[in-house]
Amino acid sequence: MTSDNTRRIDHSPSPEVDTYHNTALQWFLYPAWTIDKAANLLTGCLPKRQMFQPGADNVRLDQMVLTTENHIRRALGKSLAALTSKKYFAPIEVQHKQLIQWANQQDLVLPEPQLAAYEVHRTQEQQGQYTTPCLEAIAWTRKHYWHSADFRDAPTKGEIVHALLQAFSELNHEECMMVEYMCRHPLTRD
Repeated sequence: MTSDNTRRIDHSPSPEVDTYHNTALQWFLYPAWTIDKAANLLTGCLPKRQMFQPGADNVRLDQMVLTTENHIRRALGKSLAALTSKKYFAPIEVQHKQLIQWANQQDLVLPEPQLAAYEVHRTQEQQGQYTTPCLEAIAWTRKHYWHSADFRDAPTKGEIVHALLQAFSELNHEECMMVEYMCRHPLTRD
């Protein structure tokens, strides 16, 4: 999936792989990450994950995140550049592009959903475009329902909304209704 020699893992310690992938897509829109958020993302956790929660799984994740965070801090000023902030006492940030390249050079094992999100981000950046879940749903609906549709036997609004809810868990019912409305061919509207 990636063009470089990135090591991968089959699972992500985050609760849901889809949630992690979508969150990683969102975070790749931000040019820089704070060190704590970067450590969480590189470890396979959601960036705003709370540390030191009860439970053996959380203790293991905390250790992984802290190890990654310390690894990042040791690289600052050497192989990673810290971004300067205009605010006093602002958290230290690093560019995500440099961070991913650094992680690859360090042979850090990156979560598969993060690598997939990074590839989506790189492709969009190369094409000079961006996406959102609604835009993805619009493209999907056009392709699956309207590209070669028979307008005399058009799919129902309920059928499309149900399929969107199944295919795009991050969208709610109202958003799926909006996507369906925007995609519906004018010849099939009531």
